[in-house]
This record gives sequence, C-alpha cells and structure tokens, in this order.
Amino acid sequence: MLEDLNESLGDLDEGDTEAVKEESPKLILKSLPMELKYAYLEDNKQNPVVIFSSLTTIQEDCLLEVLRRYSSWVSPTQVMPKKSGITVVQNDKKNHLSLPFIDQVLERVFGHPFYCFLDGYFGYFQIEIVVEDQGKTTFACPFGTYAYRRMPFGLCNAPATFQICMLSIFSSMVERIMEVFMDDITVYGDAFDECLFNLEAVLNRHIEKDLVLNWEKCHFMVPQGIVLGHIISKKDVEVNKAKVELIVKLPSPTTIKGVRQFLGHAGFYRRFIKDFSKLARPLCELLVKDAKFVWDDRCQWSFEEVKLFLTITSIVRAPNWKLPFEVMCDANDFAKRSCYWTKRRWKALCDLLC
Repeated sequence: MLEDLNESLGDLDEGDTEAVKEESPKLILKSLPMELKYAYLEDNKQNPVVIFSSLTTIQEDCLLEVLRRYSSWVSPTQVMPKKSGITVVQNDKKNHLSLPFIDQVLERVFGHPFYCFLDGYFGYFQIEIVVEDQGKTTFACPFGTYAYRRMPFGLCNAPATFQICMLSIFSSMVERIMEVFMDDITVYGDAFDECLFNLEAVLNRHIEKDLVLNWEKCHFMVPQGIVLGHIISKKDVEVNKAKVELIVKLPSPTTIKGVRQFLGHAGFYRRFIKDFSKLARPLCELLVKDAKFVWDDRCQWSFEEVKLFLTITSIVRAPNWKLPFEVMCDANDFAKRSCYWTKRRWKALCDLLC
C-alpha cells in the first residue's frame, strides 16, 4: 500500500516537472529601429543584447567577446551587494548635494562617434539602510506596519544619496570616459577600440561593486542615443521628438495647475526656442500670485506659438571653449537675457527667465 502511494506521488512529481518545463515562458523581444539589432551572447539565441547594426564583423566579434566575459550582469535579476557601509542620510537632515546640471552633462558627452548606454537595475534598492535608520522609513498598510531594509523611492534624500554612491564608485572615470546620472550611465569614445576599452573598464567596476544592469535598456556601440531627455550624437544635441509630440498634443489648460504643467514640460527645451520668455509671457502672467485665471486670445496665441516652435526647434551645439567669448546682457520689465557669443558662431546659447 505504501509502495503504491510512493510510486503515484513520484509519477505526480515527474508530471509536474514536465508541465513546468513546458509552461516556461519564452522571451519576447521588442522590435528595434533599423539602425539597431540584437546580438546573442550564448547559443540558441540566449542572452540577447542591443548593438549598432552597422558594425563590421570584426567590431561585432570584439564587442561580444567583451560582453561575454560579463554575461552574469545581463540577467535581469537583482544581485545583493556586499556590505559596503553605505547608509542613508537621516530624514530630518536634508542632503543638499545638487544633481549634475543637464547642460554640463550634455556638453561632456556630446561629440563622440561611439556610445554605450547602460541602465541600472533596481538602483535605489541596492543601497542598504542601517538598522538604526530603518525605523524612519516605517509605513502602514492594512496588513500592519513595516519598515524598509533597503532605500526606497520617495525619501527626500534618496536621489542625492544614490548619486553620491554612484559618483564614489565611478569617481576615477566620470568626466573622462563616462557620465553617470542616477542609474543611467553613458560610456563614450572617439574610436571603436577606445570605446570598447572604456566599456570593459566600466563593466569591471560593476562586477567589483556588485551592480546589476538591465540588458533590455542597454545599447552598445551606437552613434546616438537619449541622455537626460535629449538626443546626443557626434554632430549635435537635439530634442527628443517623442516627448515633443506628447507636449504638442496637450489641450489648452483650463486651470493654473495645467498652465504650470505645460510651462514645466515646454521649459525643459527652452534652450532650443529663441525668445522663449517673450513667447511664454502671457502664460507666466497667469501664475502671478492672486492673479485671476482668464484664458484669453493672448494666452491661446502664446500656447500655440510655444508648441509650434517646439516642432521646428533648432539644433544646439556645445560651445568650443578654445575660442574667445563675448558676453552680452539685456533686461526689461519682465525678463533678463544673458547671451554668450563666440567670434565664430554668433548664436545665443542661453535665454534665462527671471
């Protein structure tokens, strides 16, 4: 009787194992633009990565050889970091470290023929919270009260703490071969071999510090890509057309909150729009304290003009600091303008609204 029961249970276990094997989900790859393609680090099309489709066979083989050495980080699973002593700043004392300025980051990564864009996996959660500070993250839910053991999103010091952590890890590489903004890493080089060497150095540092990358968002050896909402390449810096299309489709605001949101989205690309402060003045006047919300023809004209100029934005190039500069300033009752000019290209690089 007992033997029959054991045999039946054994058959059941084998059947479950076969069912699990049959039901294991297959990897579905998203479609890529023509300039990109998938390459595989293992046989049977396992561990795919995104690379530039115009690489030569030799370049592709060299790139995949380097990536295969670090194939463990391609897996989209969280690797628990070693105890490194990193702690979260106490919530009652705000960390005033400012994140890198967008203009400065774009200026440093602009103008290279090869880029590798790496994306971190579970960024914040790779930083442990010391036991004495865990109680400061306590939250309540229907099932009780809990506290985080790892740094969550939402803490006032979380971005600054994570940026400090990343800068300390890549301090010897930042502004030389790569840039890091939170969990987005940009590796660049003036030649394929140089970029490949820089990529290997960055991946080595990831292995040393037990950091994990999300392969689905990593692109290797591409001529252009998105950095902080801008498209960078060897030639210039452009707006992200996908974001611009979303802004252009926005309806006319009906509340002050809607006006503020629109100006926030459009103002992100103000450096591409000449006289942005003048165009947006009617909308800015609605945000004045105690001002009544009256959407008139001036506001509608301003709204449409800003959206129009977003679709026909010019291309911005980083300044050449080897050339002499001239500073020109102007001011009126509602705005101040500061322009930096070069002898070679007489073009305003900055338009500030006060």
